[in-house]
Amino acid sequence: TLIVRENRTRPVVSIQVWVRAGTRDETRSERGAAAVLAQLGWEGNGTRSRDDIDRVASMVGGRYNSEVATGSILYEMELPARAFKQGIETLGDIVLRPSFEGKAVENAKSRARTASRNVLGHAVLASMNPLRDALHPGSPLGVPASVPEREIAAVTAPLVTRFHRTWFTGDNIMVVVVGDVDPEETAQAVTAAFATTSSARAPGRGRISERSLQGTKVLGTTNPDGSGGAAVTIGFRAPAWGTADALALDALIALLADYGDARIQR
Repeated sequence: TLIVRENRTRPVVSIQVWVRAGTRDETRSERGAAAVLAQLGWEGNGTRSRDDIDRVASMVGGRYNSEVATGSILYEMELPARAFKQGIETLGDIVLRPSFEGKAVENAKSRARTASRNVLGHAVLASMNPLRDALHPGSPLGVPASVPEREIAAVTAPLVTRFHRTWFTGDNIMVVVVGDVDPEETAQAVTAAFATTSSARAPGRGRISERSLQGTKVLGTTNPDGSGGAAVTIGFRAPAWGTADALALDALIALLADYGDARIQR
């Protein structure tokens, strides 16, 4: 799936590649595979090294990033518009053909562990995992948003390879391009960059049925090792997306949000 938004206000382009697979799609033995895959592409492969990838962005003043969430893995680049073709070719290559060799996987695991440590080192963010588990016990929605370091450390190259083969398929990838680009030329470039995408179909996600929560639940949890601070966190199950309640909640969050964090948190 390709989404293009032409915006000629400045000569830059943002490219995002979304893979519809995250921590909720991992089996227990695969826990951490999505976090490793989010980092693995930047380690290079047989056709381009890590330095080659760095040069695509750094030589033109751009940047790149990736992250994993419960339901997705995101790879992104922001570049001058003149470098769009280089950017999309690089993203297509690293997303579809990462290196599964030992050194690349170990480097990606190290970066994923650092990212996990940075999140779980703060009580406010660390409280999200037990909160999700309390709201959605026994459900894919209750899996950790940030997988702990010790679980990432146990991930093996065969597990990462299997997760990639299962979920990085044509029906499960979305490319979003926003910026100073021509839509038709963009479509051609993206088609060429992702021409070798697997034609297999990713597993479906079944409907989730949960029991109603009874009353208010109050939990006390101990900080994960290495984390500091304290937090009081309140959570609730969101209404079904697309309902009037969900739209009202979305508008409320937009009013309260400030750079991704609620103002009350600050």
